[in-house]
Amino acid sequence: MKRNYYIAEASWADKLVKNRAHPQWVHILNKEYRETMNKHNSWLSKSVERNFPQIQFYLYESFFCQFKGKMDYKGEQDYMDVWPTYRGVFGVINNKFKNILDDLHVSSKEYVAYPISIENTASSYYFMFVYHIPMEEMIFNQSIFCDKFDHGKEYLIESKDQFYNILQNEEDRSRPIPKRIVLDKRFTERHIIQIQSCPYVFFSEELVNQLKTNDIVGLEYNLPTFTELLFV
Repeated sequence: MKRNYYIAEASWADKLVKNRAHPQWVHILNKEYRETMNKHNSWLSKSVERNFPQIQFYLYESFFCQFKGKMDYKGEQDYMDVWPTYRGVFGVINNKFKNILDDLHVSSKEYVAYPISIENTASSYYFMFVYHIPMEEMIFNQSIFCDKFDHGKEYLIESKDQFYNILQNEEDRSRPIPKRIVLDKRFTERHIIQIQSCPYVFFSEELVNQLKTNDIVGLEYNLPTFTELLFV
């Protein structure tokens, strides 16, 4: 089944970004966030990373603090990247962006957003996390993996455990990455898709159209040129 999904990324095209080292960032100031991310960045680097989608609901929903942030540059945007970042952290969105997600009835299984106050602005913003789809949901016998450094080298990978065993083999520097991800067609009900092991966040064409129609500033949307997303 073919359905268009776009990769959503921080934009370098907007005039606010001109002559900057990077797009607009919001630095998260909360000690609780930094401590939790530092703890789990180390903890997840080994065996627990295999089970990250199963623990992320607990992880993201364990914050009981009022998030606070500070912009890197002057100039508010509808979407802003964040630092420090982490698995599943999408960025900071404003009320206009959040209303679009609400109007499209984007599921609570796809993302969670916490209010965040940003220094020198009274505008309403949200700190947004995207839930990963477990790698077990991939249809491995139709998906394709290639080497991160040699795209012509392909792997026959039949399970998540096999994928992680290759990654953690210190004697073999192979680094398989998804070139084609095949999921069950039920996932086409989602407007936001991020799969464990894949760095991209995919937005449905409907969501992208609404963001463009409402002139959301700070994001760009590109059809995948490397990692193909298919549904059967």
